[in-house]
Amino acid sequence: TKPLAIVGPGRSNLTIQGNNTFPLVIIDAPGQAVSLSDLTLSDGRATAVYGGNLRSIHSNLTLTDLTLKAGSAAPDLGGAGAYLSGGTSTPSRVIVSDNVAP
Repeated sequence: TKPLAIVGPGRSNLTIQGNNTFPLVIIDAPGQAVSLSDLTLSDGRATAVYGGNLRSIHSNLTLTDLTLKAGSAAPDLGGAGAYLSGGTSTPSRVIVSDNVAP
């Protein structure tokens, strides 16, 4: 298994947008290295599980120059901007803003 890196052209140049209807990025990679950088995740929605813009379970996650904004969550859920569980998380220059969970 090889590490996965998703690299955008810059957080102001690439926005992945969910129109507040579904989770945007779900990572379930136990023990694996995953990195996201230079992009924006916006308007994702946690519908059945935690994590609107980003959900990471048991991975070794690195976030660099990333924006997580305007995420939302259905009632009784959370992690509108991000839900990180198990594994490790290394954020650097991450902006989290305007996320709403009941």
